[in-house]
Amino acid sequence: MNTHPDPTEGWEVDRPLPQEFVAHSPRMMGHMMADHMMHGRLVDYTAGERRWINDTISRQVRGAGRLGYFPVVLASYDGVPRLLVYTVMPTSWGDTLVYGAEYPRSSLEALFREVMNERALLPETFARGRRPREVLRLQVSDAHGTPLFDSDPGSGRWTLDDTTRLPKTYGSVLVRAQIRPELAGTLVIGGLPKSRLPFLLGILGLSAALALVALGQIRREGELARMRADFVSSISHELRTPLAQMRVYLETLRLGRFTTEEQRRWSLDNVERETTRLGHLVERVLRFSGVGRRLGGDVSRAPEDVSAETARIVDEFRPLAAARRATVTCDAEPTPTLRLQEGALRHVLLNLLDNAVKYGPTGQTVHVRVRSTGDRVRLEVHDEGPGVPAADRQAIWRPYQRGRTAGHTSGSGIGLAIVHDVVSQHGGRAWVADDDGRAGATFVVELPADRMDAPSAAARVHERQDVPRGVVTG
Repeated sequence: MNTHPDPTEGWEVDRPLPQEFVAHSPRMMGHMMADHMMHGRLVDYTAGERRWINDTISRQVRGAGRLGYFPVVLASYDGVPRLLVYTVMPTSWGDTLVYGAEYPRSSLEALFREVMNERALLPETFARGRRPREVLRLQVSDAHGTPLFDSDPGSGRWTLDDTTRLPKTYGSVLVRAQIRPELAGTLVIGGLPKSRLPFLLGILGLSAALALVALGQIRREGELARMRADFVSSISHELRTPLAQMRVYLETLRLGRFTTEEQRRWSLDNVERETTRLGHLVERVLRFSGVGRRLGGDVSRAPEDVSAETARIVDEFRPLAAARRATVTCDAEPTPTLRLQEGALRHVLLNLLDNAVKYGPTGQTVHVRVRSTGDRVRLEVHDEGPGVPAADRQAIWRPYQRGRTAGHTSGSGIGLAIVHDVVSQHGGRAWVADDDGRAGATFVVELPADRMDAPSAAARVHERQDVPRGVVTG
């Protein structure tokens, strides 16, 4: 997947290529295609093949990565011609996704043979009811001259040959056409009719791309359904835990098992802590239900002292951090006033703190820092956990996504999605900073000072060009 909105930029050739699909599209484009497409199945490529496919497709996309086109790529791997097709499609998150497939060489040969047997490649006034293979010889080779198809190999009865190189979109193949000598007198001055092979190759690429898009969508819908099921299971577990704790403490108080005032106060403090935790979780779920809904410019925003509000939220969160023997420090410098939606800063900071305490080690220190950077206010939360691999720094901001270092830690996968949504609605940006070898992860949020409206979509795309790797913008 490309992390840049422009499909010709931002590609990482060394990114691991997922398992490819060879798609089956039964009679999608008519019986001509259906008989020659392989049944949908996963292909077990070698590591060398995966790198070659990734490099080949990446170069093609960089050169002509227009959305919605269906190029055909004919290339050789270890001296063997390979037929690839792909298409570039946008995603709802602003990046681009490439669907690709490989066809066996036999499917290309079978296609050309059917064309030579059944399709009208020549005008009827010239063919006079004869099939193309009776009057025409067709030889097709790749851009390097490797033969791909010959309708009449070894025959010497043909003449008046002409060779054409098709455009890059059709694999840059060379097509040589010859006719029978005795038919030369029936030709019309002006040359041979225009070849229909580009159209046929275009149909091949189109049918494959459509099949792949459908297959990819089905796979993504299934993955989304699985992630939603995991989310419901995780949320149910997180809701039950504080409720069970509160029930135990209250039941113990009701039975009078705490005999001293200090014990009763300790029990009530724990009930209060679990109530706060439960309230935060409910707030998170309610806020997540609105993720992706862009709010209009008339939504009420009020001036807010970020430094003072950050200190207050950190104080509120400290009892929850203490339950894991974690310490939270706060270094909040005076900053310009921000105009924020009600509860926006609370949603951002509580989710970042919860993320830091949840995935960091017991007894860690979480550092919160607020400072000004020009016309923006920057909020940083640093933990002492395992950090976030560079390959995960885009995906973790999406709903239900969790980093590879999450392990068996329980979590719903919605906290950072909420942060991303709130920040983007305020025209800001969020990312995981590079820590230069320091342990843990630093999550950074920048918000524009004293601005009412988020930037336009065009402005946000332009802004991405100066954002460090791993940044998610609105």
